[in-house]
Amino acid sequence: MLPLRTYIAVARNYTGRAATLAGSAALTCGLFTDDFAAPTALATIAATGAGLLFATAFSLAHRFVTITARTLYVTPGAGLLAILAAERIVPGTHWAEALAVAAWTAGVWFTRPARLARSLLGREPAPAVAATAPAVVVEAHPLSRWWAERVGVEGGIAPGTRLIDPKQTGPDSLQAVIAAPEGQPVPPISLAHLSALMDVPEELISITTVPGRGAGLKRLTVGQAPTSSDPHAAWAEHIAAQVLPGTELLKVTAIDVDKELT
Repeated sequence: MLPLRTYIAVARNYTGRAATLAGSAALTCGLFTDDFAAPTALATIAATGAGLLFATAFSLAHRFVTITARTLYVTPGAGLLAILAAERIVPGTHWAEALAVAAWTAGVWFTRPARLARSLLGREPAPAVAATAPAVVVEAHPLSRWWAERVGVEGGIAPGTRLIDPKQTGPDSLQAVIAAPEGQPVPPISLAHLSALMDVPEELISITTVPGRGAGLKRLTVGQAPTSSDPHAAWAEHIAAQVLPGTELLKVTAIDVDKELT
């Protein structure tokens, strides 16, 4: 028997499909009459707002991930309202309006932005995999899943790569390790493309080597981590964890440089 969460996800997905068809029908009617414009706009705003509240509230994901998920969630409703407004402004029925309705319907139906947003936040269970299918690595962390779906996917900016060991290093900073398939190096990754995908300034993103490891791993740093004033903590974080594993800072001696030079 499948867990309750899976049944809820299936019901939610069917509801999303039904909402897409209802929105498409309302936009199609809007090509010929204004009678349904106001109810459609109100229903869209209410459904988008309620869905956004329940889907993204109390998210523990990183701020960048949460902002991306919320943007994805409101995109279908915002697009529907924009087309609805255009139908009211443009007199009569224009072929461009019909094309916009078709594009909106196909875009929402195939890309499913709301489902992708829930996946980013870790609120969408992975689909069941048949017993005969090859083993699939399912990343547990929301940021790792986001990387797999947007960056490491075939056709992405770093196909085949995975994001492992993500950790938040400050209120607006994080670190993770980019892993390439076994025996292969991490491919060159465009910081500009990654900046656009994450909606983070390019100067706050860096990809560097992992000390003591080969080219199959690279360290991803996003944001500026706060510096620690504790030398023992700084040693454990930067030296023991990366350069000299297993070492420990036992004693720190402060030297008055001005006195030593006189």
